[in-house]
Amino acid sequence: MAATRLIAVHADFEAHWPYVTQALVDAWTPAPGGLQLRRWARGDGQPLSARVQSASAVTEAIVLGVPVTAACLSALSGLRQAAFLPAYGGRTALPGDDVARLRARGVALIEHHSEGYWGQSVAEFALGLTINALRHMQHYSREMLASLEAWERYSAARNRGPGGLGAQMSDDTRFTSGTVAGKRVRVVGVGNIGSRYASFCHTLGADVAAWDPLATDPAFHRAGARRAR
Repeated sequence: MAATRLIAVHADFEAHWPYVTQALVDAWTPAPGGLQLRRWARGDGQPLSARVQSASAVTEAIVLGVPVTAACLSALSGLRQAAFLPAYGGRTALPGDDVARLRARGVALIEHHSEGYWGQSVAEFALGLTINALRHMQHYSREMLASLEAWERYSAARNRGPGGLGAQMSDDTRFTSGTVAGKRVRVVGVGNIGSRYASFCHTLGADVAAWDPLATDPAFHRAGARRAR
């Protein structure tokens, strides 16, 4: 019996999202009518229909980064529901005319706007880079692996008096103990990522201002930032 569900994924997609395919397989297993999984290698430009078996039997499909032509969509004559996503950096998975034709056939197209899903991760990473830069963590870590000097230079025995580095003051003296608190943070854009980053810095005590000519006042309020004109 031909499989009624199809997952087709290109290596260019999995290079950026390596866990998506397995999560989909797990969600669709066991699949009523069977599941057909097809993978494309890097550099493989074959269209969808070249690798799919019994395409007319497929009623549900998830196509990730695989080239799709009008002929491919015609071959999927039994399709009832589908999601088409481009590889990372791709603008669209299907031309507008193809989208219109599928909808005219009664195919339900599931649109997935992935930009909302990595906002927290990127914002936290940005905060980590900020703290890393303030505290010179990467430099100290490298030095500590190479010698004991990085440990000893801040010892009480080597303290040189007021205004210098000490056992409890191991940061760049141009900053206040390397903390985010008390710093001026300026953010361009209070969208999904910028607003989260701004709120993190605000929570830690920074003076946060943001510029975004398209954002409304509530966006700045949620970000804990004042609007920079």
